[in-house]
Amino acid sequence: MSRYFMRDTPLCFYERMMMTPPNFTQRGHGFVVTIENYTPEELDCEYCAEFTGRPCPLHECEYLMERACVGAITLQQLIKECFKPKRIAKLRNRLRGYKEHPSGFFLNESHRSRWLKWRTALLGVPDSLNAAVFLLTAYDELGDRVLPYVRADGIAFEKVTLKGIGPGQYAVYQAAKSIVTGSDGISVDDLAYPELVGNEEFRLIVTALLLARYGEVVFSFEEGRKSNAVSSSIV
Repeated sequence: MSRYFMRDTPLCFYERMMMTPPNFTQRGHGFVVTIENYTPEELDCEYCAEFTGRPCPLHECEYLMERACVGAITLQQLIKECFKPKRIAKLRNRLRGYKEHPSGFFLNESHRSRWLKWRTALLGVPDSLNAAVFLLTAYDELGDRVLPYVRADGIAFEKVTLKGIGPGQYAVYQAAKSIVTGSDGISVDDLAYPELVGNEEFRLIVTALLLARYGEVVFSFEEGRKSNAVSSSIV
């Protein structure tokens, strides 16, 4: 008999989280990125096999993860790569002003704690779903409405009720939905307008888009987590 009574039910993820002992370090699970002990200088573009002189001939750098982990590129450079196809000047200007919050990429420590709990429960899921859950765990009210419908294979958005929710949280919800389903509830171009997406929500959504595209290596940019060998374990 399975140790999870709620297996294959909508409550399975909650049960798994509740059965995790406090301060328990998982063995054999979690997210681990290990990069060889390179220095930023060793990952300079001139050593790339594709390098023929600047500008780089590649449409997108194939070694962004390695370069990000050793500090060979900045967060602003990664953002520029992510949003390179976008030509709206107003969006580019707003992206230049993107700054990490004092608590890192998360809204606060409660947000970080909630996301880590769900990250532990949702092992092996696509980066897009991890990014969406990053957004949905930012606010208690939003999480209470949507997180019960999160599954390992997606989110049952059709069951979610949003009546009475604030405009900022609504923008975050639509961004999460767009990341998972590809819907046009909110587009990247909408991020250019503060009247549609406030500064707090803008920062969260940009981080989520980076997570969806590049994975959790994005967190290596957080203060104190950037090193020549990055190992990030979710507990």
